[in-house]
Amino acid sequence: MTLDPQAVVNYEIPAGANPTSAEFEGMLDWYRAKVPTVAYAIIQWSVAADLEADADRLAEVLTRRADPFVEDLFFELLEAAGLPAVRPEDADESGADDGLAHPRHKVADRWLGSGQLERAVLNMSRDSHVVVECQVDVDCYAQVWLRPDGTYQLEYRDRSASEHYQTRTVSSEKVIAALTGWAAGETTWREQFQWTNIGSWFTS
Repeated sequence: MTLDPQAVVNYEIPAGANPTSAEFEGMLDWYRAKVPTVAYAIIQWSVAADLEADADRLAEVLTRRADPFVEDLFFELLEAAGLPAVRPEDADESGADDGLAHPRHKVADRWLGSGQLERAVLNMSRDSHVVVECQVDVDCYAQVWLRPDGTYQLEYRDRSASEHYQTRTVSSEKVIAALTGWAAGETTWREQFQWTNIGSWFTS
């Protein structure tokens, strides 16, 4: 089984080789042809484990490009196979999440205008940053760095150095949605990413 077949084909091409488009597509089709068999095997496993797999989602995940990390696809694969989702870290003991940030969460008015955050992200040049801060807590902010390789490194800190999280994406739309949600005091936007806690970088 493979995830992100296109990345697998790219890795298999020897250094210095320059396959034609037809040759590349042929290699890619070889992996795509295996998707139904792999999806069926996963569904059979799910049935044996008394789980309910989503066949359509399995096929979609098995052929999709990573964005940018294949680990994100792996977690989606587990969910498509019917494995129960892990309860979010910021949910309360009942398993409920009110979807709201801390009380009095507020950002500067300049970010709240129509399309302000969207324009800020779309106008970023490589190796530049956009930082949006909470006006009531200096340890509450969200920021994005457009890395030299063209990927977005998105981070947020939730009122404590130990609660500093980081992820990456190639999607400006996802970044805009995340910053807009953060500015509005929501937390549900976090579910669109696989986060890494980097708090130890600041607390050690």
